Amino acid sequence: MCDLARELKSNFENNDIDSLGPILRQAWDMKRSLASGITNPMIDDAYAKGIEAGATGGKLLGAGGGGFLLFYCPTAEIKAAVRKKL
Repeated sequence: MCDLARELKSNFENNDIDSLGPILRQAWDMKRSLASGITNPMIDDAYAKGIEAGATGGKLLGAGGGGFLLFYCPTAEIKAAVRKKL
């Protein structure tokens, strides 16, 4: 995960903002593999819908009794599609 953060920093320094989505997706997949309580079927379903609608990545933030999913949508059209799908 630390390597992903370094990769993202380097990408941002080179103005590659769209790399955020795939790196978020990799980090989320890694985090899910660490423990069984990281996610649940409702979160997994919402995440899958966001990805199916075109988001290139995302992650769960502010969990522990409340929180939200953050998605990276590289275009306004994808953002609208994700909102509609959810």
